[in-house]
Amino acid sequence: MSTSASTPSITSSSGIYAVPKLTETNWVEFKTKTVMSLRARGLARHLDGTVKTPPYLPQECDKDNRLVTLIADKSRNATETEIEENRVLLDAFAQKEALAIQQLYATIPSSVFIQVQSKDTVAQIWDAICEIYEAKSDLVQADLRSRLQSMKCGEKDNIRTHLTTMMTLREELAGMGAHVIDRDFTAMVIGSLPTSLRGIIRTTTAAIRATGQIVTSDIVIAVMFEEADHIQIDNGGNSTTNDTALATSSKSRKRHGKGKSKKPDVKCDNCSRVGHTKDNCWRKGGGKEGQGPHQKKNESASAAAATDDYAFLTSTLSDSATVAAVPIEKRRAIVDSGASSHFCPDRNRFTEFTLIPPKPVKIANGQNIFATGKGDVVIELPKGNERSNITLKDTLYVPDIALTLISTTCIVKAGFAINMEEDWCEIRSPKPAHKLVACIPEVNGLYRIVGTECAAIAAEKTTKCLGGCSLR
Repeated sequence: MSTSASTPSITSSSGIYAVPKLTETNWVEFKTKTVMSLRARGLARHLDGTVKTPPYLPQECDKDNRLVTLIADKSRNATETEIEENRVLLDAFAQKEALAIQQLYATIPSSVFIQVQSKDTVAQIWDAICEIYEAKSDLVQADLRSRLQSMKCGEKDNIRTHLTTMMTLREELAGMGAHVIDRDFTAMVIGSLPTSLRGIIRTTTAAIRATGQIVTSDIVIAVMFEEADHIQIDNGGNSTTNDTALATSSKSRKRHGKGKSKKPDVKCDNCSRVGHTKDNCWRKGGGKEGQGPHQKKNESASAAAATDDYAFLTSTLSDSATVAAVPIEKRRAIVDSGASSHFCPDRNRFTEFTLIPPKPVKIANGQNIFATGKGDVVIELPKGNERSNITLKDTLYVPDIALTLISTTCIVKAGFAINMEEDWCEIRSPKPAHKLVACIPEVNGLYRIVGTECAAIAAEKTTKCLGGCSLR
């Protein structure tokens, strides 16, 4: 798809706008930039035809049969000054017409120039150009829409370029009067993304719906652009790789595929194994003692246990809620089977709160965000037509997440039972009572708790602790 980046352009006399040469594929961009360029130069009324042409002063023959110039109402002869002022007005108008026509002629192809050169004014020329490019046949519109629907972003393709091309195609269709409604375009965008980004899209759309918002193409594209920026930063500024999952997949294929290199036929003097030398041996006494992959995994596991990081499942929910412009106090809560602690982004929900040194919280893509506080959060859980206030003990305050996350791990550790079946998540008190405490519906793939109240309000009510004890 050609854009102004790859198309020769004409810079306006203002030095601000560079108008691209008109092609078969950049009509919307060309039209927008042409209108803005001429408007910036004070020629907009010439383009739309609303400017009035200054009248010529009338001329007649006097009684001596000499041609004389009169004023507009023909009541007397015009003076030399009046004649010169009229000529200045006519010259200024002609100059502006010529400037606008010159810009149009310099930016349209020869085939179009031949069709419009017989027109008299800028407005007539512009109307003819618009008619040529906007009155495309149904076949051309169908072809463009088919291309838009069939677009796919490969695992190694640049996601920004891909989405920009899709938006350009949509604008081209709109310029022909064949508008693509946002719901359809959103589906096309999501369907065009590579498999490695589907997980991000699923959590993004689920988070947006969980906050009561509508998933739009602008939100999806904004999230994808932000993800592309994160990926580029993670790759050290290298924009050729679109996501870390893709890079990992690529490395895995090289390791397990046909490109696997054959081990050299050498024998280690340290461990007597074939395939490496003593300098590269991982066993005791070798040059790389203790550096084997399995040994490193054990060390990493020990280090992770020592740092006591917390991992949770949905790493992009905050981006989604931010893009959707949902106030934090209106964001709801979800039950998260991947969270190893309760998490809350809203400081106002804590009934008890203590600042803590920044504590790393590991999210699904391997990055860390930080908890800066800890305390108790009061929240309502639904049970049919009833609601019970419960306290989430030792909840971590993490402002960078979108929703309050209720950890199933912490619930089970507190002695309660969780049963997730079909469209419901049931929480029951400890045995032997095993009473139903909450029944949470599944909405768009998430067990979502709607209508949660701020802790300041909820704290005024009597808090019911599940099974006689608060959730931990």
